[in-house]
Amino acid sequence: ASVTASLSDQRSGKRHSQKPTIAIQGPRPGTLRIRVIEAQDLIAMDSPRGGGFHAPLSDPFVDVFLEDSYWRTSHVKRNCSPKWPADTQQALPVSSLFSILHLCIFDHDQFSANDYLGEVIMTLEHLKSGKPSDAWYKVQCPPSYQSPITGYIRLELTLLGLEMDPTPTPNWAQKDPKQGSASAPKQPAAPKVEKVAREKSEAAVSSAVSKAKGAFASHDLNRRMSTNRDRGYGEMIGFSGSGASLVKEIKTFPAPTVRATIELRFLSGDGLAARDANGSSDPYCEAHVWCPDDANCSHKWRTSTRLATLNPKWDEREVFTVTTTNAFIHLLCFDWDQVGKDDFLGEVPISVRDYLDGKPHLLDLELIQLDPASSKEPITGSLRVELKATATPSSG
Repeated sequence: ASVTASLSDQRSGKRHSQKPTIAIQGPRPGTLRIRVIEAQDLIAMDSPRGGGFHAPLSDPFVDVFLEDSYWRTSHVKRNCSPKWPADTQQALPVSSLFSILHLCIFDHDQFSANDYLGEVIMTLEHLKSGKPSDAWYKVQCPPSYQSPITGYIRLELTLLGLEMDPTPTPNWAQKDPKQGSASAPKQPAAPKVEKVAREKSEAAVSSAVSKAKGAFASHDLNRRMSTNRDRGYGEMIGFSGSGASLVKEIKTFPAPTVRATIELRFLSGDGLAARDANGSSDPYCEAHVWCPDDANCSHKWRTSTRLATLNPKWDEREVFTVTTTNAFIHLLCFDWDQVGKDDFLGEVPISVRDYLDGKPHLLDLELIQLDPASSKEPITGSLRVELKATATPSSG
């Protein structure tokens, strides 16, 4: 809620009465160098001067927010495709790749409140190489904003001093604080990465269909999977600036009926398809857990959204109980859009029985497309997850 309130406050223009301030470096290990270069086709907010023969224009400037820093560019007079001076740049301290960079564009008005022209929101993951990124970003707005917003803004961004491991460290690999002492427990061996190709994923669907009963007959199983792939316009609630709304619909069952426990951890994605105009995506994942022979046994879980990256990192975990060892998991990945329908990035079906040994399995899952109608764009990349499925003693 605090993030949402902060973003709303920033786009409202209330900060214009304040003097921009750059936070001190302090303990922050990184620096983001940002240069605002130009914009194109911004909305015209000012009435034409000199009569109706002149086109309406705007006097754009940009507010830049990152953690505790607030920086403002100069305004460019009467231009909906402005170009800022070459020295329109600033170094901002930053502590995390997941910090939100929020740029709000306004039309400068001398005698009234400045007019909102749109915004750009991103995290900094795509900048972790340390190389300068010169790119165009689409100007957008929250769905609740009723007036049209158009245009693109060109930014040069360079991130220095922040590093990140290629894959988040799962719990089994974290160092024990007592390691090195005489009483330190022996660390469990890390599981080997298992690559899961399309053929095994398709076999998981066939296995689930063969075990389907009643409400989970084969046609209904496919219908449910089709529903999961469809991200309607009304799916997302509100606008937080940080992605799709989180979902956690997890059922509990009486202990005597539980046949297995599933621990699922989304770790990362690699080489996902780009669906946004800036050559990136804003990915999030969903997990749907079903019991083909028990219609009441189902769960749904959605991760957080990672902004502006094709190689997202999550390290998010959830636990499910199921009433059958024939449980089926449908993993999906989407590109979140502030306005309109989220884009399908791929899916992976998993048969829990394939991993029902009580051991953690580190899986590299090839993203596939089971229904050609779910996307006309190519599906690329993979998801890395950790899956541990443990049968209860009563399951035999």
